Amino acid sequence: ALTVMFEIMKTYGETYSQNWWTELFNVVFRIFDNMKLPDTQIEKIEWMTTTCNHALYAIVDVFTQFYDEIPPRLIDNLYCQLKWCVNQDNEILAKSGTNCFENFVITCGHRFTPHIWERTCACILEIFRSTLPEM
Repeated sequence: ALTVMFEIMKTYGETYSQNWWTELFNVVFRIFDNMKLPDTQIEKIEWMTTTCNHALYAIVDVFTQFYDEIPPRLIDNLYCQLKWCVNQDNEILAKSGTNCFENFVITCGHRFTPHIWERTCACILEIFRSTLPEM
């Protein structure tokens, strides 16, 4: 179902209004809602390495494809999800979050406004600080 949803977004995204993108991503970002994590540790690990990981790459793929159409305010939501993934104990998901962040910046960075660059650098700093080992 996720694959089909993201394929529809990638196929028809150029016809979406900014309000529609906002509503759509409000639904999509709920995939990462902590309250929906499975109860058992095994289910949680499986969910993080399958559904969550797949959704993360697909979200960044859509963001890079439609960067100019998606409202800039949604970048904060994207960065929030990426930070959440990077800070998980699940190494696969944490690496995926880092890779997705890097891909997004490399692909879209040349189109960032100074304000988006400030938010991007702030996000990098937050990720760096939150992943430093405690002394």
